[in-house]
This record gives sequence, C-alpha cells and structure tokens, in this order.
Amino acid sequence: MRRLLLLAVLVPFAGGCKKPAVKVTPITTPATTPAVTGVAEAVPGNTNYAPGAGTAHNVANAARRTLLLAQMSGLGLMIETEYTLNGKMPTTAAITTGLEAATAQAIKDGRIVLCWTGEHQGLWAYEGGADKQGGIVVVTGVARRAEADEVTKLLGK
Repeated sequence: MRRLLLLAVLVPFAGGCKKPAVKVTPITTPATTPAVTGVAEAVPGNTNYAPGAGTAHNVANAARRTLLLAQMSGLGLMIETEYTLNGKMPTTAAITTGLEAATAQAIKDGRIVLCWTGEHQGLWAYEGGADKQGGIVVVTGVARRAEADEVTKLLGK
C-alpha cells in the first residue's frame, strides 16, 4: 500500500517541468549607415568644446563649467532667499558679503559678472564673456546656459 501511495505521488512529477521556448530575434543592421566625416562639430551654448584640443583639455573645461554652474546656482539661490525674506532685491554689497569664498573669488576674477537690478525678473549674473560667446547665466534665480545673442538681449544691448 505504501508503494502504491508513493507511486501515485511521484507519477505527476515524472514528466518534469516544461520550460517555455526562448524566442530569439535576429540582430538587424539599419538600411542606411550615417556618414562619418571624422570632424567634430562645435556644440553651441559655450560648452568650450575645442575640436582637436584633446580629451584632457575638454574634460578640464567641462569640470570648470560644472563648478561655475554650481557656484552660479548657489548665487541665484542666495539672492532668491534674500528677496523672499526682505521683499526686495539685495544690494551688490549684501550679495558679495553672503557668498562663499570660491564664488566671491570668481566674481573678483571676472568669471562671474553681477548685474545688480532692482527688479526680481531678469538677468542677475552671467559668466564672463557670455555676451560674446554664450555661457552660463542666472535669470530670475535659475542658473542655465544661454547663447550670446540671448545674453546681449537680456543685458539690453
């Protein structure tokens, strides 16, 4: 009796598990292949990418740009906080005293140009040279990239 019971329990498992069939799709190549010219194009918006300048140079420029964007974001946040607390735009003296040392040094070096304005809307600061080649700007508290023509328009030139 025990053997019969054991056989009844094991028979359903004798067939094993059926695994679903794996569907294989072949890799296809596109009908047209893009042409490679071997010449890199300059990217707009003052990325400072220099074709042929080398990886180390372009990586250093990208790191500098990232640091400057972070500094200008902090600057915009600080000005926006002052505006929210006092209900008016802070003076240039109030802005420069509340900055961290690296950002204050960037302003002294001319890498960041403050545009004191009594209005909340508009251009607050821009990267040195952004009016000629594009760069990072702080507009109404937000740091972002802008083309040279947009910067000159924001400056009212």
